[in-house]
Amino acid sequence: MSTISYSTRGPGLPGPGDRNDSRHIGSWGWSIGIPATASILSQVAPGSLGVWIALTLAIIATIVHGHRSLQEPGSRGRDLLTSAIMYFLVGLLCAVYLAILASPYDSKLFRLQLTGLVPEDNIASFYVLLWALCIAGVPWPGRRGSDAGTEIKPAPFEPRVASVLFLLGGVGLYIALAAPRVEVFANRGQESGNGIQALLYWAAATAIAYVILTWRRTDLRLFLVAAVAYSALMVSTGNRSPLALVAIAVIYRVVSDRNRHAGLALLVGAPIGLFILSYQSTWRSLVAARLSAEPVAVLQQMFADPLATLLRFGLDTIDGYTLTQRILGSGFEARPLDPVMALLNFVPRQIWPDKPIPLGSEVGADYLGLGAGGIFMSGPGYLSLVAGSAMLGFVLFVLFIFGLRGVVRRNGIHPVVGAAATFLIARFSMAGDAFDIFLAVQVAILFYLSSWIARLRI
Repeated sequence: MSTISYSTRGPGLPGPGDRNDSRHIGSWGWSIGIPATASILSQVAPGSLGVWIALTLAIIATIVHGHRSLQEPGSRGRDLLTSAIMYFLVGLLCAVYLAILASPYDSKLFRLQLTGLVPEDNIASFYVLLWALCIAGVPWPGRRGSDAGTEIKPAPFEPRVASVLFLLGGVGLYIALAAPRVEVFANRGQESGNGIQALLYWAAATAIAYVILTWRRTDLRLFLVAAVAYSALMVSTGNRSPLALVAIAVIYRVVSDRNRHAGLALLVGAPIGLFILSYQSTWRSLVAARLSAEPVAVLQQMFADPLATLLRFGLDTIDGYTLTQRILGSGFEARPLDPVMALLNFVPRQIWPDKPIPLGSEVGADYLGLGAGGIFMSGPGYLSLVAGSAMLGFVLFVLFIFGLRGVVRRNGIHPVVGAAATFLIARFSMAGDAFDIFLAVQVAILFYLSSWIARLRI
């Protein structure tokens, strides 16, 4: 069901759009200042001073844009939220790069012994990604007119829709938890043909997100209890991607409600959330290796070598971009139609046995010998392989992110779809593949499919 908008600005009164011009110029200052500072200081200052300053500025930019998103109504607030997320990703990128500088041989490409690699390769990759993410983080210009002072009424909670999603998701969680964790974690990325199972599993994440985004205190509390229970079960599956969708849904709801107290809680909770995801990653690797995975053992593994823990967290975006540029330099043929796999991935492999695997997995297998999963190439890296040009990949990435932000800004969009688009903005920036697009499209399809089923008179 579409949301309903109404104007809260009286005639002749200044609205938020009337003061956004100077703020927009300031936003360009953040997006140019952060990468420019790091780039200039890398030439004139010793060590990693420029990156540390960029990290500090990224944290400040995240807080500033996050705070502004709680002040601005409607589409403007949601757009500022996406800017805050982009600057948060810039901070993560800086943190990972600092870890690589401190321990270069713990980065993924060095651990996999890629021949001919030198640490300087990752330096160039870091600065390209830094500029790309910062430019993609510039908020849209403030609009005067009908959208300038518009509030968005919350979408109503529909028990029948939630029931369908929870039913489908319950089946998916049961299947996911039925197999031993050792077997699941050891074979991650090696199995295929389980598309229906994955679709049902993501129905659970969509159900949780739906409750987070639409449930009100006057609605049945049973659904809130179910969302909490499903969240706990999802953590135990060891899959972090659906948890990221749940986190995005929480942030999206806070901004939609303009809840400043909850916004402060999110600021404090961000590092806690990263710690939980890091814990989950370490736990998963210990289980796959058939080692002790008790909480004490996991924490000891994490703190024994914090830099290695960070670099094994799964944020191998810098390594992924480095690899894509080496591949382009070796004469890799562009694959312009690869993004179409985001939709073709819905075709079961039983019907299409020769269905191509995601480009990230293919690159990981062909160039790194990875048998499970792949490598996170980043949005700019992936689009470079699609376009056959690093520069064109950079441009396409910025345009793609701005296109997604246009979806998020639409006043008539259901919050589940808006959260899915916001999830894709975050995930595609750091990962980047047709499969990442598929995950977000999957959430939207699950929501609309459940809405259609809920309206059937059976």
